[in-house]
Amino acid sequence: DNSAKATVECMVILPHLNAIVASGSDAIIRFWSLDSMKLIYALRAWHPNNQTIVKIATDKSNQHIISACALGYIRVWRVVQMGLDNILMNKGLTGDEHTFSPVFSVAGWQAHDEALSCLTVAEHKLAGTLLITASGDSCINLWTIEGSKVGTFGQPKPWNLEDANTWETIHVETPQLELPPTPTLAALLKGKEDPS
Repeated sequence: DNSAKATVECMVILPHLNAIVASGSDAIIRFWSLDSMKLIYALRAWHPNNQTIVKIATDKSNQHIISACALGYIRVWRVVQMGLDNILMNKGLTGDEHTFSPVFSVAGWQAHDEALSCLTVAEHKLAGTLLITASGDSCINLWTIEGSKVGTFGQPKPWNLEDANTWETIHVETPQLELPPTPTLAALLKGKEDPS
């Protein structure tokens, strides 16, 4: 059993879902119920080369999970609360009938040239949900949740959060990771999904 040998590198509490999300060396994102202390959902993180997930975070509403891997990539996941609630009401994983994914990727990009050392989520009244990232590359970057790079702290040219024209890149210019397929839960847990 490979999951028994995987290390947990990061976790975050989702108070709105009464759950903990954790991931690590096996690049599987797991949702654990705080009530039953049981696994309620799992999915492959789909980072390049199936890299270890080193950071995980959520926004204030728990509608997004952000995972970061050892190669400096970020992936943003949308959490459909109703979908996870349905799984909870069914008392967890119930087999092959799960074809709907309550968690799916909406964006992904390379944020740094090295593994992230910090990942923080912040809210701005006009710019929306923002990601603040840091790495061994000595940079602190500011991103929108869609993947636009607002800028690097300390850069010579200042930016204005309320004016996207001052940002370093707009998300359509940032090379995006390919969106992964949405596997059935049963197939993922049986290890039948191809991680490449």
